Amino acid sequence: MKRFLDTWEINNRINVLLLDSFTDESFRKALSPNRASNLFEQFVHIHNTRLLWLEENEPSLASGFEKLKDRGLEKEMLKHGLDKTADAITKLISKTMREGKVRNFRTPYEFLVFMISHEAQCRNKIVMTSIAMQN
Repeated sequence: MKRFLDTWEINNRINVLLLDSFTDESFRKALSPNRASNLFEQFVHIHNTRLLWLEENEPSLASGFEKLKDRGLEKEMLKHGLDKTADAITKLISKTMREGKVRNFRTPYEFLVFMISHEAQCRNKIVMTSIAMQN
């Protein structure tokens, strides 16, 4: 089980490293005036999706967290939120692996793969948005 938990923790470290790679200015810069999504919103989405799964599977692990909005939130606050929700997801993964079940998935391993795949897709969107902003 430790290898699976380590894999999840590496996934979060990658998210935080990517977040740290952006200046505050580039972080909030929208791709175009007509585009609602910016880099910041993608990281907020990762946090809020984690919170959704915590609420769905183990509400006690979700207590103390709030759904984030991109307005008025600073990068360091978001980084802290990502670390805290990652810790809570680690506890959820550990619990579900011991029990052998997780809601909406056949196995806890499918849940872990889904979570990492979803966050990798979000990182891809962040990187592609960043590249497009430079052109």
